[in-house]
Amino acid sequence: MIKYQHLVTNRLEQLTGDEDPEGKLHVNKTSEFGCLGTDLGANTIHDDATFIYFGDTLNSTVENKDLFLTDMIAFIDHFKLIPGSFLATTHQVNDNMLNVFYVDEHGRLYTSFVSETHNWKGPIRITKKNKAFPGSPLATAHQVHRNITNVFFTGINGGLYVTWVTGYGNWQKNPYLICSTDYILEGSHVAADHQDNDHVLNVFFIGKNGRLYVTWVVGSGSWNTPFALTSESFSKAGTPIVTSHQVNDHVLNVFFTGSKGGLFTTWVVGGGRWNKEPFRLVSNDLIESGAHLATAHQGDRNILNVFFIGKDGALYVIWVEGGGTWNKPFPLTPQNTSKPGSYITSFKQNEKNLLYVFFTGSKGGLYHISVQGGNKWNKNQNLIVPVDKLHSGSYFAVDFQVNEHQIDALYVDTAKELNVTWRNNVVTWQIPTSISSGFRLTPIMNGPNFQPFKYSYYTIDSNSNPIGQYIINNIILNKKLEKKESTLLGG
Repeated sequence: MIKYQHLVTNRLEQLTGDEDPEGKLHVNKTSEFGCLGTDLGANTIHDDATFIYFGDTLNSTVENKDLFLTDMIAFIDHFKLIPGSFLATTHQVNDNMLNVFYVDEHGRLYTSFVSETHNWKGPIRITKKNKAFPGSPLATAHQVHRNITNVFFTGINGGLYVTWVTGYGNWQKNPYLICSTDYILEGSHVAADHQDNDHVLNVFFIGKNGRLYVTWVVGSGSWNTPFALTSESFSKAGTPIVTSHQVNDHVLNVFFTGSKGGLFTTWVVGGGRWNKEPFRLVSNDLIESGAHLATAHQGDRNILNVFFIGKDGALYVIWVEGGGTWNKPFPLTPQNTSKPGSYITSFKQNEKNLLYVFFTGSKGGLYHISVQGGNKWNKNQNLIVPVDKLHSGSYFAVDFQVNEHQIDALYVDTAKELNVTWRNNVVTWQIPTSISSGFRLTPIMNGPNFQPFKYSYYTIDSNSNPIGQYIINNIILNKKLEKKESTLLGG
């Protein structure tokens, strides 16, 4: 016999579609997914989420005829973000949807996303708890073509995993283990890039033994066993790695620090063999082992830059023109600008030929400097996130939203909220706005309008008999009844 879980349902009085019982607006308005109003509600907690029952839903019959005057379930995820944790971004399918990925305190991989110029949606839970290492570094890449989006991360006990989505479909529910814990430690940094063309996708990491490894997949085939590109103890396990193509897509470079410091690169030409011995670019005296790096092309791609925060706290650049000789490191900021080795990233705004480098200050806050074309660097440090909102050395992410007219900078602040600040061609950087706080509803529906996500649930009537997909009177925890999979769609 099916039983309801005892004492989990609470009555909410007179809910409207876009407001909570106290009259406060929802962050995600229910009208966005077809619920214009409801005459009553109830809620229950299950699977670390609050499920809300909407009774007698009123909606626009034009957008969703099946929902009219039915009951509906939506939920609020109890995600727990980590201040300053790692973020990774990518565009899904095309440039109309920007995703940001992160792992919460419970080791769950999430994504938030924005379509075109609309409001941010999510967070959407991709994996179960304790799957990823909390706050794990991430890497993203498209496979074969832009229709498959991959996210790479390390497991809570190590090992390299990938989860993916095809088109705008469902995220892979169970991440695939590419290589075991024998190779890679939990919390290690990973980097992903294509070799020569989009047909070969590489993932790089520094293994437990200090070797630089590459694992790769050709087309939609199977992932290959990791291959060592350096000797043992060449670097420290889990060290940050960055990649870039030099001049054109024919030469792929990998940059990383050595076990005692110093900046090194190794490379491959086309589909050939990797360079046998990494080449030293910077001495141990200037950059510490484990320092973060960033790469970017300047001007017309003929100049390749590598950036880092040196031991003296200054932001440095080292660069090469074409296939020439690398230049000596040049300081772009005074000493003690940032913490040695702290996270940095770059962004190229091609339409303006502008290159930005972003970094956290020595006392916190997010800054950037810039250069246009082949001109001299503008060394004015522009503060875009207050020092009390982002600690020094924190992670963040920068990407364009729909096109290069708008640049978004995302971070998890000291209050554990995911924030975005942005600028476009007309305005300056905007005051940071939380995109994770508040009453965030995600509906359980099968329509085509929302970001898909899997969730298990039962549909029953008042007599506990299974019925259609929209009339849901409660969440049943008795596992004897046959369970079905439905698409949980984030709106």
